[in-house]
Amino acid sequence: MGKKRRRTSNQRDDTWTKGPEKPADAARRLKCARRFEDYYRQQLGLDDEEWRRMMATFRKPLPATFRVPAPDGLARKIERELREVCSRCDAAAARMRSEGPTAADLERFSRDSEPAASAAAYHAFATAPLNLKSLDWIPNRRAWRVDAERAALRKSPAHKELHTLLVAHERAGTITRQEAVSMVPPLFLACKPGDRVLDTCAAPGSKTSQLIEAVFPPGSGSLTNETGLVVANDEDLKRTHTLVHQLKRLGAPCWAATHGDARLIPTPRDPDGRKLLYDKVLADVPCSSDGTLRKTPGVLDRWSTATGASLHALQASIAVRAAQLVKPGGTLVYSTCSLNPVEDEAVVAELLRADPSLTVIEDPRAPQLIRRPGLTTWKVLDEGDDDLVEYASPGDVPEGKMRRFRPSVFPPTDSRIKAQLTRCMRFLPHDADAGGFFVCVLRKEGSTVAETATEAPPRKDKPDGRQLSEDVKYVRFRDAADTSKLAAFFGLESFPWELLVCRSGADNAMATQQSAKKVVLGTPACAALCERAKQLRLRVVHAGVITFARTSESAGCAVDYRLSQDGVDLV
Repeated sequence: MGKKRRRTSNQRDDTWTKGPEKPADAARRLKCARRFEDYYRQQLGLDDEEWRRMMATFRKPLPATFRVPAPDGLARKIERELREVCSRCDAAAARMRSEGPTAADLERFSRDSEPAASAAAYHAFATAPLNLKSLDWIPNRRAWRVDAERAALRKSPAHKELHTLLVAHERAGTITRQEAVSMVPPLFLACKPGDRVLDTCAAPGSKTSQLIEAVFPPGSGSLTNETGLVVANDEDLKRTHTLVHQLKRLGAPCWAATHGDARLIPTPRDPDGRKLLYDKVLADVPCSSDGTLRKTPGVLDRWSTATGASLHALQASIAVRAAQLVKPGGTLVYSTCSLNPVEDEAVVAELLRADPSLTVIEDPRAPQLIRRPGLTTWKVLDEGDDDLVEYASPGDVPEGKMRRFRPSVFPPTDSRIKAQLTRCMRFLPHDADAGGFFVCVLRKEGSTVAETATEAPPRKDKPDGRQLSEDVKYVRFRDAADTSKLAAFFGLESFPWELLVCRSGADNAMATQQSAKKVVLGTPACAALCERAKQLRLRVVHAGVITFARTSESAGCAVDYRLSQDGVDLV
């Protein structure tokens, strides 16, 4: 989902986990909630009944959802497993419901001054029926949901068997737990094998994993497709390593995780200097995340009109750069997990102003998904002393707030742009018992805008002069090691050694072989990107599949490297 600025509390008003609240905190929460309601009542145009339905849905925990990124045969086997385990868990939950709260419930789950009420709340939480069903808008029965929330799966004795199964498959890379609406943007990007794909703000990686599965389908095992590549970028290095951890489970050789400012992602080029633009780009940008209240209710505790307005410029800059990296005929998907038109339609309008070659398209994909058309007009609202204040035009914005409330946050007046905004999609939580989301699909016919910010500025070394591992360049492994000995030892004479790359902190082959502890296998496009990353000023954190590894134990053997478990299937 759209990236949040910071982690928020997982405490809720309607679960047994909520403890006593201080009066000052309660007053602040109430003020923010009223401000949220006033703002979106004016923006979304929902009547009283539908507003109550939406807010009632926001107050309920999200049902647990997950995808099955496995080959067809294994996916069917996992489906049978899920049905059998869920049946047993539902039977156990039914027995617990019939028995009622126990003394153990009272002892373990009394969190406030009303232990009986706390135990009763826990009992309802822990015995929720699973009702396993597939998400019919995800093809081939590869996505599933259960009615119980994730916390119930983790903590309830009745659901322990399902939780154990999910954890085991997640570690094996055959199940990815992911919120339902988070699956929507990659679905509409419609990647296919052979596509060059960029995810500009990728961490923690659930959407990226969907893109990789489309470019390199599970079980394909083929490296013959020379162009397939997914570049997953994130600005935060720590989050990028989390992204790598998520993607390594897939065992796919077609991806590279990079670290850098999404507004300054360099343009890939071939050895002759020609641009290698992307077929598909996903810009799931940092946002205020107020569509995620079911998962992170703490967002409401700090909700402010200033948050969305202050993020607008960053979002527009990322989106414009993303559009520059899409080749003519390619597709850009812009998305957020915010309901705010200042972060949604206003950014799309700015995109259409910046590059007239972009067109918002209506995608008939997944007709089962209930979607609302994009807004063509909205109010620019700020916080006054008591009520919200509307700025009717850029000229009404006070001088001290002009950087936040830029002219581009106002509704467009160009009829060409307004007509396209209705093709955007807003997903409201009560329409599909999910979270809130905004998605826009744009097609690029041919760029008419001059390229800016094509190269990231050079990075400075750390103060002590040490070199980070992410800054060490990649080289072809066959140029740094004697692969003939490995080929003979492992019986891999016909292996594509030219697709193996490793890091090199030295200028000579002998030193590189001594320092290269992990050797990764990538598709031709992935290996070529790694080799040219330093020249392109791309900071590659990890790529492909670790296939050979050099350890202290293997150093004394017949060959210096052993086969890595990660790459065995591909080998």
